Amino acid sequence: MTVNPYPLQFKPEMKERVWGGRALEQFGLELPEGHIGEGWMIGDHPNGTTKVLGGPLDGLGLDEIRERYGREWFGSKGFSEKNGRFPLLIKLLDCNDNLSVQVHPTDSYDRLPAGELGKTEMWYILDAKPGAKIIYGLKEGIDRTGLQQAIDEDRVMDALQEVTVKAGDAFYIPAGTVHALCAGVVVAEIQQNSDTTYRLYDYKRPGLDGQLRELHVEDSLNVIAYEGAGATRMSTEDAQPGSWLTIAESPYFLVDKGVVRGVLGARHLRRQLRHPRHCRRPGQHCLGRRTIASCQSRRMLPASGHSRQLQAGRRDDRHPQPRSLTRGQAAIQSKELYASRPSCSVQLLFFLPEKTGGKKKRPPGSRNGGKPDGSPITLRSAGLLSSSQADQPSDAYPAATAP
Repeated sequence: MTVNPYPLQFKPEMKERVWGGRALEQFGLELPEGHIGEGWMIGDHPNGTTKVLGGPLDGLGLDEIRERYGREWFGSKGFSEKNGRFPLLIKLLDCNDNLSVQVHPTDSYDRLPAGELGKTEMWYILDAKPGAKIIYGLKEGIDRTGLQQAIDEDRVMDALQEVTVKAGDAFYIPAGTVHALCAGVVVAEIQQNSDTTYRLYDYKRPGLDGQLRELHVEDSLNVIAYEGAGATRMSTEDAQPGSWLTIAESPYFLVDKGVVRGVLGARHLRRQLRHPRHCRRPGQHCLGRRTIASCQSRRMLPASGHSRQLQAGRRDDRHPQPRSLTRGQAAIQSKELYASRPSCSVQLLFFLPEKTGGKKKRPPGSRNGGKPDGSPITLRSAGLLSSSQADQPSDAYPAATAP
């Protein structure tokens, strides 16, 4: 069956974890019963693939679409060279309890499972309870011998560095970095498409099956980068409205953070626009002559869709305002994944509305939580590419979506 490329919306795949909870419900996600620790938002992996919602390809997984349509839909940068899968895995994590102390291997580790990649990743802290922490690398001076001694003496935690976090923090975690998320944080995780984790320590707790979870001490000690790698805490400063701030860059992805006010349009993405003259008016983002209706929520634009145009929606009944949020909370309003032409990288954008002040008196003629008609709403966004910006052709455009 021939299918013309169209924007694809994916259903997240939820994963129960011993450390999970129910916090992902605050992002408008429907959760099954249980301790849900992970929402795989965009995934193409044997352990889970996101499936299409709606249209001719309804019910097909991202892996099936990749196999059927190849570069026409995914572009030349939309595949891992090692296993042919989509190169990134995007998750939301609800850490109701501490995760295991763990480390991920590099692509070159000789004991990787067949077809698996290493895992370099980054975290963007969406929400954090007061005093919440993460484990973030080894303490200064700890080498393999010192870490092995700490393991033998059951004092692993003494060798680890703890960092207090807050919403808006970002951390780049290259393969080989010892790390762990701790209780009280909700995180967007951008990573290589890998599900390989080596547990160094797990608090001697049982898993969902009641049995102690397996540790991987030998592999952990083998892959830890004791010198030179380490984790990196990225800038937590917001970009100015209409501009972008790069918060993480690696051989596998580039992550930008931006703040826009009002309806999101091409004018807010000028940092990455190479030909802004193509944008006919504010609120439009032009990829060609045809117009696609405004896209919302976990959608992918095929690589062959470069003769199209995305138009940011207006704030009316078709695109209702995000629900009110308390301070420190955030909501995933939309997630866009696209490749604008066969030679282009892919990009995904998170749009996170947040409430920026206390409750105000409602002005005359206002609605939507006291904001006057047409007044601005703050959006926070993080986008990513599957390769560095240098690999992106000059006529490729990032996507625009309606708030």
